[in-house]
Amino acid sequence: MQEAELYLVVGALLFYLLDSVLLLYGDELLFATGPRGWHNVAAGDLLLFGRRVLVPNPLTPGARLLRACWSGASAPMERASAPAFLRALYPLQWGVVALLLLIAVALPTVLYAFGQGLPLLLLLASIYALNLCMTAWLWRVRTALGLGARACIFLTVDLLLCPPFAINLVRKITLQQKQAGDPLSFATAHFGASQFAALCVLLAGRVRAELAAAEPGGAHYQQLQALCRRLEELAPCPPTN
Repeated sequence: MQEAELYLVVGALLFYLLDSVLLLYGDELLFATGPRGWHNVAAGDLLLFGRRVLVPNPLTPGARLLRACWSGASAPMERASAPAFLRALYPLQWGVVALLLLIAVALPTVLYAFGQGLPLLLLLASIYALNLCMTAWLWRVRTALGLGARACIFLTVDLLLCPPFAINLVRKITLQQKQAGDPLSFATAHFGASQFAALCVLLAGRVRAELAAAEPGGAHYQQLQALCRRLEELAPCPPTN
């Protein structure tokens, strides 16, 4: 593989990873599906413009993502598990996994073995054929996915003009669902016991930090105290003055 070909592969993967970056506010959580069901995706300590930087698992582009706000109003978060939504999303989940394999595995393999010849052209044609199929399916099921024409146009641009960005198609669709609901209620219904306990510990730490900075007696302070009482059995909060 020549230096220019190596840059092609590395550049494609970097585009994919950069497009995967999410910035979460202090009261936001990110839930994702996995082999054992839903779980919380822990963000690191890196902050950018006051928001936590998070990169979902790059090896699971087909996982559904939900952005949840623990200080928001209590409401169910149901669309992410609605049967019609799941049926419409399923082919796209397989599509983005296949696209990741074509770009991250097949592309460097072909470049190493054959260089810039007919096999490379056939591989690139396969990538764009897959993206065309996903584009057609996206427009066919956009109502079931809760997407308007404007959102579909932006996603189509990714699919047709930048294949590395297209790997994040499922993530972008699920994150657009605006699941403004109660994360604890959702986690109670969809998380395993260990995942739920870890979430409660994480939330307790976040609430402690918020309580230390909040003005006593205010509405936000009372909301935090109510959340502390709710978490008390699994992750006790310290007493407040």
